[in-house]
Amino acid sequence: MPLLLQPIPYRHLINSISRAKHTRANNYEGWWSLILQQPVQEPNTAFTSKVPITVPTMDSTPLPVKVEPEPKEFVMLKGERIQLPEKPKAPDDCCMSGCAYCVWDIYQEDMEEYQTEKAELRQRFKDAGEPLPPSLRAPKKSIEDQIQDEMDPTMKAFYAMEKKMKGG
Repeated sequence: MPLLLQPIPYRHLINSISRAKHTRANNYEGWWSLILQQPVQEPNTAFTSKVPITVPTMDSTPLPVKVEPEPKEFVMLKGERIQLPEKPKAPDDCCMSGCAYCVWDIYQEDMEEYQTEKAELRQRFKDAGEPLPPSLRAPKKSIEDQIQDEMDPTMKAFYAMEKKMKGG
């Protein structure tokens, strides 16, 4: 019986020739092979919680929040109890976008109003001839310096740059 040879497709011929001439080294030789041979460690479950968490829904009633009012400061002037103005809180929500009317500008206006109210109270004590309580003494720094003292260094640098850009 004669042996019939079938033709070999061209691509198989090229692939076999290219394999014979070139062999590629494994990407994971050496150190990487050792890393990949290490056993896989299970994640540490000591910090994961398996306790179910309840998620509040719209129909659940919110828990009452008890807000303690901040203690008000008072001074006495000839038997009259006078509440001191509250110092405004420094903003913590500046976006540093160069807004035309920044929260720090609003804070400066609030500080000016606060200092004006304290100055009026100082004048009342002076007119009454009473000694000035320590909480009403005039500040040694300007409002601008007081504001600068309350800023963190990054905000202070940004604010100074903004003032220079606005020509202030």
